[in-house]
Amino acid sequence: SVNWRWTPTMAWDVRADYSNTHRTGTQTDGVTLSWGTSGVRVDAPKPVDDTTQNFGMNGEYQGTSPWGKLFTFKVAYTGSVYTDHDSSYTIQNPFCATGATTCDANSAPMGMMSLWPSNHSNGVSGTLAADLPAQSRYMGTASYVMMRQNENFLPFTINPNLGNDPVNGQPWTSTAALPASSLNGEINTFLSNNVLTTKLTSDLESKLSYRYYRFDNQTPEILVPMWIGADFNQATPPATVSPSSTSYRNVQSIAISYTKQNAGAQLNWRPDKHWNLGAAYGYERYDWTRADVDVTNENSGKVFADWKPIVWATARASWEFGARRYDNYDYLGNVGNAQWQNGGNTRYSTAYRQFYLDNRDRNKARFSLAMDLFHNFTVTPNFGLLNDEYKLNQATEVGLLHNHAWNAGVDVAYTLSPATRFMFSYLYEHRSQLVSSGTPGVTTGNSQYYTADVEDKVNTFVFSVDHAIIPDKLDVHLGYTTALATNSQPVNFSGGALLSNMVNSGGQIPDVKSAFQRLEATAKYTFDEDFVRGLGWKGKVFAKLGYAWERNAVANWQIDNIQPYMGGAPYCTTNLTSYGCGYMLWLANDNPNYNVHMVKASLGFKW
Repeated sequence: SVNWRWTPTMAWDVRADYSNTHRTGTQTDGVTLSWGTSGVRVDAPKPVDDTTQNFGMNGEYQGTSPWGKLFTFKVAYTGSVYTDHDSSYTIQNPFCATGATTCDANSAPMGMMSLWPSNHSNGVSGTLAADLPAQSRYMGTASYVMMRQNENFLPFTINPNLGNDPVNGQPWTSTAALPASSLNGEINTFLSNNVLTTKLTSDLESKLSYRYYRFDNQTPEILVPMWIGADFNQATPPATVSPSSTSYRNVQSIAISYTKQNAGAQLNWRPDKHWNLGAAYGYERYDWTRADVDVTNENSGKVFADWKPIVWATARASWEFGARRYDNYDYLGNVGNAQWQNGGNTRYSTAYRQFYLDNRDRNKARFSLAMDLFHNFTVTPNFGLLNDEYKLNQATEVGLLHNHAWNAGVDVAYTLSPATRFMFSYLYEHRSQLVSSGTPGVTTGNSQYYTADVEDKVNTFVFSVDHAIIPDKLDVHLGYTTALATNSQPVNFSGGALLSNMVNSGGQIPDVKSAFQRLEATAKYTFDEDFVRGLGWKGKVFAKLGYAWERNAVANWQIDNIQPYMGGAPYCTTNLTSYGCGYMLWLANDNPNYNVHMVKASLGFKW
């Protein structure tokens, strides 16, 4: 990477930057070689060979407006090019004899996996900050970004045993069977952000804001009448495995677009040196294309206060309420009927409500109190609350019912001397997410209605010390962090049934417990200026050396009993035939338990 700056006068500031990142090696990739969920599933070494180039240039000018006020104008260009030097890789089925056309667990002898497509983007932006008459100031930004991706499609499969497309007679292994040769992906974004602040009186200030953002997806929607799944089965009759593949025909890509608008007004009042009071109103609107709803509108209000009753104490508090409502919720009309034109089990239930679109009431509060108990010793207790209530009709709808979270903690800072500073922090976090699923009103069978209360409790401790062993020459930092967490997710069926195949009492899912630790030490040494000049250099030279130890330990019922490389959880290992776990390879690449030591060294020059 390289950065360049040019300041020909005090009024001008021109900068440019360029970076090039090349990655090589392998990453673990999950591959399925069967149509259903009970067949061959393996971890494979995915090749990595890609290059990312980021570059840009901007110029900033500061001058005086015709009304005698300062202004700053900045114009910028940014670009990015991503190139993957491979388009795909192939994998051999380890549960298939060499040359065989029929393999174990109804799977393909070979599989082809696509890699990230090459793409590029270009963007321009402009920013204006200007002091205005009537003690006002305007800040505005406008930007336009163009993103493109048009890599050639790969064939549906490399399996030669599947024959030809029954519609056009082309081999499934040929790109001639595809409905299009490439994506022709095109997404453009436009942003306009405007803020006007005005000092109405000596103690009253206002702020007005408006933000417009357009995510314009011009990518053509491609209808795929028939296709191949997992290099094994045609999404067209005759179906060779269960589930029936006829409902997977006529699938169409969808191009999601949206426009987001935000408007706000805020008043800030400082009646005296002890108080700072404020109130704000906010409005947010989404206009969606190819989403379950067409429009969402949210209105919110906020009040906040800062109070400094005495010189050694400052209290801050805020409370915010917001109500979001959609206009029309129509998954089938907006998405489902276009995406999956044959219907069947490819569409999800119309009773389901997505949490980022659903009607919601939000209450959010924050409080902190900073106290200088004695010289250079500050204690800051803090508290936060978030209550999201989703307005589901539980008689007909399922989804997220509520998201409740609160946290409480304390920060302690102590400056022993100009050379030594200590810091300690503790935070307790609690979150509860109540989710409903199944079919409302059904109390028996696999579709019965149930709720799950997903609860997280986290205790986090942070301690650090900074010390200048030799002032302005040798500085050291030592820090330690530990976080202890417990996750529980009890499931309650409306019919009173219990979860089967769970080993703990009550037929419930066992808790997941985790413990994270990190110890880090850093030393920075700044060389003598005389020594640097003796080498013929001008400026500052410094060296950094760092060490970190990090450990994560998780007790998770879903992974604790997975056998190395083969097999699955106890439920799978006792049902190998019906659940296919005997045909699955796991390389533990996503195992959350690790223990790592890291060392980092750097040398810096300033001139």
